[in-house]
Amino acid sequence: MPLRAIILIGLLVAAGPAMAGNAKCIWDQLPGSNRDAYLLAGLKDHRPDVMDHFSDAQLSVALNACKISDAAMEHAGRAFSGYTGQLIAERRLEILTNVYAKQLDAAWAALDPGLIAALAQEVASGKDTGAGLKVWNSLIATLTPAASDLTALKLELISYMSSRATRQANEKLY
Repeated sequence: MPLRAIILIGLLVAAGPAMAGNAKCIWDQLPGSNRDAYLLAGLKDHRPDVMDHFSDAQLSVALNACKISDAAMEHAGRAFSGYTGQLIAERRLEILTNVYAKQLDAAWAALDPGLIAALAQEVASGKDTGAGLKVWNSLIATLTPAASDLTALKLELISYMSSRATRQANEKLY
């Protein structure tokens, strides 16, 4: 299977349906022990079920605290899904490759914003325009010197970049 196809499949899997929330604000309002359990589950399963770790009541309190309107729920949910996916990918990358969130942030910040927008569009539409491969190649080039396991870096970056692009694109829409 061509690398572009593998990257696109990874992007589509990570995009998934909207969960609930407003990215970091919602995350910060949820109980710490539940957040820890969710992140721990993410080490075994790239996308643990939010509902297995947070109750409707906890999510409702968080949504209200972050003032998420019904009209904004879809985009806030996608942003939250992207944010939690990003957190899990960062933990996996740290453990498997010794690449840390600060290094990922720096590499991401060095990307062309237009390329990030194109990646977010790919994730949303499921259409391969080549942006995912360009972002992936750029991140690999930047992070390879720091990585202890290049194979794990190549695989885990797919989840990271699709999650971060999903979060970033949806945060702008509410």
